Amino acid sequence: MSDIEVIFLCAVCGAISAAVTWKVSERFHSGVFSEMLERLNVSEEELRGLAREMAEEAGEELDPALEPDAIHIRIEQDEDQLFAYRKDTGEFIGQGSDREALMARLISQFPQGARLQLTEEDGAAYIKE
Repeated sequence: MSDIEVIFLCAVCGAISAAVTWKVSERFHSGVFSEMLERLNVSEEELRGLAREMAEEAGEELDPALEPDAIHIRIEQDEDQLFAYRKDTGEFIGQGSDREALMARLISQFPQGARLQLTEEDGAAYIKE
């Protein structure tokens, strides 16, 4: 084997080792965290709710990664109409002439309990009271 082949083999083995270590560590810590929540009698949903409340109190937006099941949307205004789109697919999901009309359309579009997430940069100002 040449020196370059040995170096390449060592690099590949090192990368595989790092990936395996990362995954094992992730599973371990995830299990420990889940057990801690269970022992504290705190559900994942309660923890997410607390994170939302704390973000609101601090005047910050919640990291989208903390709400993976939320439906991320963006809102645009064109003349006198507001248009809503899914961020993940770009799919048009509704329009309205004002905040109330758009909100009514969005509520009718999704099942009860669905969470829509909208950031300032995606047009939250259009529907703030």
